[in-house]
Amino acid sequence: MKGYRFLYVFAGLALVLIAGFWYLNSKTVVETVIEPKSISLIIPESSEKNKDSAKNKSIELKITNDLTYHLEGEEIDFLDIEKRLLDLDQAKEDKKLLIVLRKEKSVPVNKVVEIMEIANKNKFKLIMAVN
Repeated sequence: MKGYRFLYVFAGLALVLIAGFWYLNSKTVVETVIEPKSISLIIPESSEKNKDSAKNKSIELKITNDLTYHLEGEEIDFLDIEKRLLDLDQAKEDKKLLIVLRKEKSVPVNKVVEIMEIANKNKFKLIMAVN
């Protein structure tokens, strides 16, 4: 029976190793399939210094319930937003553009995400503000 004891221990260890490898591989596959794409947001700290610097280089973009876009109070077509933001960014020289995004309550989330994608693509900072 002593010879079989070694065999049982070895078989048990082999099963544990196989189960471990299977778990690690299946977890990686599931995480890759399930994990959604994300957009990182830069959330500024609330201090007087940051408030003053944000005023100097921030641009307000508002989305209304009827899906019109307003850049610094002027109505703008969605297709022109990226070009206008790039123009404004070049005018800011060494300061990176900070977009203050405001949306009304019933604006669909995908419209906000479209603006976030523009900001992310051009490495603009973006914050969402409430009224």
